[in-house]
Amino acid sequence: MKCGVKRFLIALVGSTLIIGIHNAQAALVVDVAETAGDVVFAASGTVDFTGLSSFGLTVTQGAITPVSGALLVGPSIDAITDGYEGVTAPGAFGTGNFILASTGTGETFGFISTLLLVPQGYASSAPIAATSKYAGATFASLGLTPGTYIWTWSSDSVTLRIGSAVPLPPAIVLLGSALIGVGFTRRKPQ
Repeated sequence: MKCGVKRFLIALVGSTLIIGIHNAQAALVVDVAETAGDVVFAASGTVDFTGLSSFGLTVTQGAITPVSGALLVGPSIDAITDGYEGVTAPGAFGTGNFILASTGTGETFGFISTLLLVPQGYASSAPIAATSKYAGATFASLGLTPGTYIWTWSSDSVTLRIGSAVPLPPAIVLLGSALIGVGFTRRKPQ
């Protein structure tokens, strides 16, 4: 194999390492961003509720209460959800009080502290996609604290990311960057 191909492959491994580890996370992620004068919550992924205890049915809609760790992503109309107990909650993700979403899409999903709520009849590990929009809002006006918050239980976890993407561990960035650098350096002819 020629030296140029080897170096390209080393650079490819370095970039794959950075991207692959950056994308390794919980099966369901809720990203929160300030977009065009609004705050948008976008949830996507799957949830495995194996090991949790059924709580029964609950009527919910897209809303947040950051001060008590309540997060419900989905439409701003009443929806019936199945509840499951046994989740370890991260606690507050801000200082804001209860506020309903202006609009939303998908099926309602989320947490009321240690209670997991999924769409009625949801099959464990099926795809979930939902959004909630808070029109004319900012992180500050909703009382959101930027950062990463994780709900966990024996079979899964859900990650809430408020603000910019989660930074990579420095060692991974250095290793990936070094491999990319080695891959693109030129050797002087001998």
